[in-house]
Amino acid sequence: MRIFVTGGTGFVGSHCVIPLLDAGHSVRLFVRSPEKAKKHFGGLGYQITDIVQGDITNRAQVLAAMAGCDAVLHCAAVVSIETGQAEQIRQTNLAATDNVIGGAVEAGVPNIVYVSSLAALYRPGIRHVDETAPLASPKDSYARSKVDCDAYVRTLQERGAPVHIVYPSGVIGPDDPGLSESNRALKQFVRSSIPLTTSGIQLVDVRDLGNSLKFLLEHPPEGSPVAARHIVAGHYVSWPVFHRMLESVTGRRLKGMKMPGLLLRLLGRLLDFVNLFTKREGQLLTAESTRYVTQAPVSDCSSFLRLSGIHFRPLEDTLADSLRWLVRVDKLGARDIGRLHSPVAE
Repeated sequence: MRIFVTGGTGFVGSHCVIPLLDAGHSVRLFVRSPEKAKKHFGGLGYQITDIVQGDITNRAQVLAAMAGCDAVLHCAAVVSIETGQAEQIRQTNLAATDNVIGGAVEAGVPNIVYVSSLAALYRPGIRHVDETAPLASPKDSYARSKVDCDAYVRTLQERGAPVHIVYPSGVIGPDDPGLSESNRALKQFVRSSIPLTTSGIQLVDVRDLGNSLKFLLEHPPEGSPVAARHIVAGHYVSWPVFHRMLESVTGRRLKGMKMPGLLLRLLGRLLDFVNLFTKREGQLLTAESTRYVTQAPVSDCSSFLRLSGIHFRPLEDTLADSLRWLVRVDKLGARDIGRLHSPVAE
């Protein structure tokens, strides 16, 4: 198959491209920077020649680049939980989804995969989420843009379009071209502190997610629209269990910050207010992020795992690989990851 991929130089997209190439598929990358794509995949030992430069908000460019492809994977999106980016997030994500997913349906592509987010399904107060969950009604900019995009794609599904929707959780792992939100958070956890609060954290290894997307690209949707919606969220653990797991993996004593969920959410709102004046970039603690941290429900992956036969690798292995990679790219020091950097671990 020849597969059209957006977001191929991003964290999720790049980790889907590699298993597709390993399986013998052809990949056409639609990117802003061909040089970045060649450098990234070349550094991993892959030479990709079918690269089209373009703007994902330009429908004509997208449709021209998509011509002749057998499947479409749409990973490109503005992903941020920072404040002050609402308009950019909304405009870019909606235009991209309309151009890529809507354009692929219009062109008659027989298998289309759209990467959404569990943020589109999170609602305060619920404890369990599966593929039957309705879309949420969030106030936050990123989650709202994902809900709007998801609603549009669901409309296409209801009309019979061959579209899979995938809902990942926090995505971590090695070889992250831009240091995504979850890997940034992991860096902060080992250097600063881990929140010991209500709810928990659900993480999926980017390599497992990449293999999951590959499976869906090789298996067009069948049955009802709900059957073409897939939660691929990895492992859920409470914050105290996550704290102990990171200590076990690193062999270090790591600081834990005990705080009630309500207080942490109030702190996030306060920092959002302060950021209106300071305009500090890269702020991980926001009103939106604290809602996820303190109210995240368990997301049920069992339906997708039965369908695909895929098994998520142990979370401890993912954490170890991610931390070693953060040291290799000088985002953490050897002391930060404890025994993982010992000669035995190498």
